[in-house]
Amino acid sequence: MTTSDQPQPSPHRRLAREAGGLLLISSGGVGLVASVCAINLLLGVTLAGISAAASGLWTLQTTSASVVRRRILGYGPLICGFLLVLTCAFLAFPQLGWVLLSGVTIAAGISLSSEVQ
Repeated sequence: MTTSDQPQPSPHRRLAREAGGLLLISSGGVGLVASVCAINLLLGVTLAGISAAASGLWTLQTTSASVVRRRILGYGPLICGFLLVLTCAFLAFPQLGWVLLSGVTIAAGISLSSEVQ
């Protein structure tokens, strides 16, 4: 049986599966961050920042929305997550914060100087 012969699920079923999956992912993520915060608050906040930055980056690459909406939904969590991680790095070890800030500055410079067409 080929893929074209298989019956397609109804739109309501697909929507329910997607909503259920998103609920499980978000509740698992909140549980993970809360349990890491119980172990070490700074580590938990850093994990939350990394998660926000990763979701923003993923949104920038996969969302098929308009350009303005994609930039708002992508760069917002990306910048907030990075600033959260940078703040935690400076609080933990100031040298680590400077290393992280310098690395991102270098990456931004490389990104700006090598335009992909």
